[in-house]
Amino acid sequence: MKTGQRRLTHSKRATALLVVASTLLFSLPANSYACACCADDGEWNEGKAKIDDSTLKEINLLNPAPTASLYTTDAFPDGTTGIAGIAEGSSQSYGVSLSRDGRKWTLVLTDNKGRRGTLVFSVPLAATFLNADIHDGLKGGGGGPLLYKELRLEGKVWGNGIFAKGITADTKFRLVLQGRGNRCSSAEDFKNWNLRISGPKANYSFYGSFARPASQ
Repeated sequence: MKTGQRRLTHSKRATALLVVASTLLFSLPANSYACACCADDGEWNEGKAKIDDSTLKEINLLNPAPTASLYTTDAFPDGTTGIAGIAEGSSQSYGVSLSRDGRKWTLVLTDNKGRRGTLVFSVPLAATFLNADIHDGLKGGGGGPLLYKELRLEGKVWGNGIFAKGITADTKFRLVLQGRGNRCSSAEDFKNWNLRISGPKANYSFYGSFARPASQ
């Protein structure tokens, strides 16, 4: 057999094998080839991860529910600093609205007397994640345990209105997105959030839930 004929024969065989492999792959059930996202029993992972464009796109779909709560203890208002008008008996419920411009998030909170404040921060380039099997028997899509998940975003924060007096150059935020899911990130995984503001003149936290993710 001539060299050219041998090359043609090998090429035809390679093409045939590729077609067969592709046919087998797409004929398998979805959970047979999508299990890169599936968790394992006993899984527990914590570490740093980049907030790349695809992850940013997902978390930018998050839409907070219209009300949030100020975290308090039995000692309230002691220990809560940096919010104007806080006193014993102050309302712990706030209206919430969020706008986004790429990595820039602008969060507006309004108390029951109509006093409002704005907190502005940027989604960092990297964040801390936690994925944990909490052994409650719940299963994720495609198999494996349904993980408890956190994504912790941290950085500098700027504020005005009722938050203005607590803002300095060293004031920081930590926003924790909480939910359940598999190893892969999806806006639908995250159901709750916790935002802490801390600095020389500020110490307070808000928490709330997410409504259905915004449409893409």
